[in-house]
Amino acid sequence: MEKERNEAAVKRYVQEFGIPGLTGHTDLIYEVLYYQPGELLISPVRETSNFLFLVSGTVQIYYLTEDGEKSVLTAVNPTAMFGELEFVSHKNGKYFVEALTAVTCLALSMKLYGRRLYEDVGFLHFLLESLAFKLKILSREDTITPQAEDKLLYYLKHVYPDHDLKNLGTVASQVRCSRRHLHRMLNSLCERGVLEKTGRGKYRLVE
Repeated sequence: MEKERNEAAVKRYVQEFGIPGLTGHTDLIYEVLYYQPGELLISPVRETSNFLFLVSGTVQIYYLTEDGEKSVLTAVNPTAMFGELEFVSHKNGKYFVEALTAVTCLALSMKLYGRRLYEDVGFLHFLLESLAFKLKILSREDTITPQAEDKLLYYLKHVYPDHDLKNLGTVASQVRCSRRHLHRMLNSLCERGVLEKTGRGKYRLVE
C-alpha cells in the first residue's frame, strides 16, 4: 500500500464522492491510499484507524470459515465506505476487505475526526446507509439457493453491479464449485442464451 497527500486529487475525489457531512468540513486532512490486487484494506487482525472511501477499483468482502475456507460475500465497486463497522462497534469485525484490482481510497483518521463526525447528522446518515448495505449483503448470503447455477446467476444479478463476470477464480469460490464445473455451467448458460461471452474468461448476463 502506498499513500500520499495530494490536495488536488483529494479535492476532486471529495467533490465526485459527495459524502454528506464531509463536503462542509473544509479543514479535514485526507490521505490518498493506493492498493495493489491482493492487498487488504480491512483485516480482523489489524486495527482499523481510518474511514476508507473507495474512489476507484474493485474490492471483495469475505470471511474465513471455521475450517479456514474463504467465503466471499460480495464484490464492491466505487462509492463504498469501509471502517464504519469497526467505528460503531469499537472493535474489529470478522471480515476482510481485499483489493481485486488496483484500488484508490480516501482515508480519514478516526482518531482525529471520529468524535467530530459522530456529531454530524449528514455523515451519520451516510454511515447508516453503508451499514444497511452490508447488512443486506449478509442477509442475502443466508438465503442463496443451494444449486451452483442458481448461485452463479444470483451473484451476477445482485452482487456484481455491472452484471459482468471477469474473475473466474473468485466466482468459483463464491458459488463453491470447481473451476471445471464453473466452465461447464458457463458454457451451458451461453448455449441457452442466458449469458454471452465477451472475451477470454469474461461473460455478461443477458438482460
